Amino acid sequence: MSIRMSNVNNEAMKKINLSLVLNTIWENEPISRRDLAKLTGLTPSSITNIIKRLMQDGVLLETGVGESSGGRKPVMLHINGQSGYIIGIELTFYHITGIIMDMRAKKVGKLIEDTRLKDGKEAVVGRIIDIIDKLINQAGIEKAKVLGIGISAPGPYDHDRGILINPPNFHGWHNVPIVDIIQGRFNIPTYLEKETQAAALAEWWFGGAKNCDSLFAINVNKVGLGGGMIINGEVYHGFFDGAGDIGHMIIDIDGMQCTCGSYGCLEAMATGLYVQRYVVSEIKRGRTSAVSINGADVDDIDMDNIFEAANSGDLLCIEAFDKAAYNLGIGIGNIINVCSPDVIVIGGEIPTLYPQYIEKAVTTVRSRAYPGYNKDVRILPTTFGQEMGAIGAVSLVLHNIFKILP
Repeated sequence: MSIRMSNVNNEAMKKINLSLVLNTIWENEPISRRDLAKLTGLTPSSITNIIKRLMQDGVLLETGVGESSGGRKPVMLHINGQSGYIIGIELTFYHITGIIMDMRAKKVGKLIEDTRLKDGKEAVVGRIIDIIDKLINQAGIEKAKVLGIGISAPGPYDHDRGILINPPNFHGWHNVPIVDIIQGRFNIPTYLEKETQAAALAEWWFGGAKNCDSLFAINVNKVGLGGGMIINGEVYHGFFDGAGDIGHMIIDIDGMQCTCGSYGCLEAMATGLYVQRYVVSEIKRGRTSAVSINGADVDDIDMDNIFEAANSGDLLCIEAFDKAAYNLGIGIGNIINVCSPDVIVIGGEIPTLYPQYIEKAVTTVRSRAYPGYNKDVRILPTTFGQEMGAIGAVSLVLHNIFKILP
């Protein structure tokens, strides 16, 4: 239905209605003008004026005709994918991933480079800028056609000011104004979101949790674990952008020490850090594993070795992942108790590279008797694998383009 607010001036109302029409077409294309008026609650004359403007700007195209309900067959509308492009950047401890999509969410380019944090923040930001330049050039488009740049990065952060405050493991990254830097370089609207909040947006816009009422997304990586929440189509940021930081939920007061200094945090008990420590510890106690056969120093065993061994049936490495997954299941049970989301989506490096991890975590969740409805909460793997964060950054731009209120 259309939005009527007595304190909104005429220009603002035009912007609201324009966004409403664009969003409705995006979700329902191809769509006729008549159905568009029904879904938005706007008058046919308002729809005509808005469609005329969008077609003049090249944003919309007419394509074919739909089924008639009596009388002339309606002309169908859809968004012109080549009318604009969006760039999404995911910054992680290991990699910078860049994706460029058109306005119909078709991926037209992708680049990945090592982050190499040891080179310093100026060099890393320079790599982000270089990736954006390359994506534009590879797509063969003018810079003016890029409608926005989204950046997905670890918190803590200030999403309003576009500042990375002090991400763990990013030494020397104190109050980095990354949005101002990127926007100043390209003169393109730029937005920042925490990687797990961006991942939640990706699932809400494009994934298995599309348009659900409430969604909790979890990223489990070799290093780090976090969460993000969507409520009624909006990211829930909480006080000081702290919402969803489940990595430091304590699930075992006698558990392993976390990088934050506490003991038994979910991040210390369910990520690659836990798996690696467990495998190394058990081998030192005399257990055998394929990862230790080659005579390498036990302390040099890394997660790539453990993933390969677990996927090949190595019992110790499988056991390590099972224990980490059990711990994640305990954390998810706590999320259900506190937040009661419709859908929980699990992504990140660990479940992508070892899919059985999610199955074990879900088994733990379903075994809990309380609350009774936890068996009805949908728990899904991410739709996007390791592109979850970059597509989330694209979704962040779309969210700002299509949001109804200015």
